[in-house]
Amino acid sequence: GVCREGDRLVVGPTDDGRFLRLKVCSIHRNRSGCRVLRAGQAATLALGNFDRSLLRKGMVMVSPKMNPTICWQFEAAIVLLFHAKTFRRGFQVTVHVGNVRQTATVECLLGK
Repeated sequence: GVCREGDRLVVGPTDDGRFLRLKVCSIHRNRSGCRVLRAGQAATLALGNFDRSLLRKGMVMVSPKMNPTICWQFEAAIVLLFHAKTFRRGFQVTVHVGNVRQTATVECLLGK
């Protein structure tokens, strides 16, 4: 992907599952201003006016055309190789999906 000064992006998800619509005011690479950012490049982006406390590690910044959504719960087939405690309702596990690492709580068990 490509990001340019003046582009409007969505950033999120926030703690309540929303995505913020923000404008890229400026882009800096190696402490020098630049107008275009390409996939794989590291940069600092100055974004429009918003509450900075809403930002946290692990958020994504994408085009609004991607229409990003969130997932509060999902169904999974799990193979438990070893654990000292019994796997039951309320058990907490760490789920790794793509760039996301999140703690999840087992709500119900189906089958054996």
